[in-house]
Amino acid sequence: MNVGYEKHKLVMFMTVSKMWKYEFLRKNYLMYQDLIKSKTEEVVPEVLNFDAESRHLFHASLSFAIWTRLQGQKLNNDQISKAMLRQCLLIANDNK
Repeated sequence: MNVGYEKHKLVMFMTVSKMWKYEFLRKNYLMYQDLIKSKTEEVVPEVLNFDAESRHLFHASLSFAIWTRLQGQKLNNDQISKAMLRQCLLIANDNK
């Protein structure tokens, strides 16, 4: 799970830190977020049956921001993967 986050870490940090200044970065960031959301829903189509709040929480639980925060809390990659998966499973189980 962490490979994608690690691979794009520098681009994401630079984009987030500079998008306030450059409109094209903000637009690209939002487009990237939509792409991630679409791909997630292709892989886990059950998300489409969640209520709106749960759908947003599910996507947020897989976000780069959450991954970065857990990394900053000194969790290793295995712990981060387990925490993110656990959060997604809690949301999914709440929507059964």
